[in-house]
Amino acid sequence: MNDFIVFGTVAAASFSSGAIQNAWGWDWVNISIAAPILISLFAVIWLGILRKRETATV
Repeated sequence: MNDFIVFGTVAAASFSSGAIQNAWGWDWVNISIAAPILISLFAVIWLGILRKRETATV
C-alpha cells in the first residue's frame, strides 16, 4: 500500500507538472511547487520547536 501511495503521488506530480509546463511554462511549474515546499518547511520548524519543548520539560 505504501508503494502504491508513493509511486501514485510521483506519477500524479509528473503528469501535472508536464501539463502545467505545457500550458504556462517553467515559471508556473516553479511557482506551483512553492506552496508545498513552504508548508513542509513550516512543518519541520514547528516540529523542531515542539521537540525542543518536549525535551526541555522532561
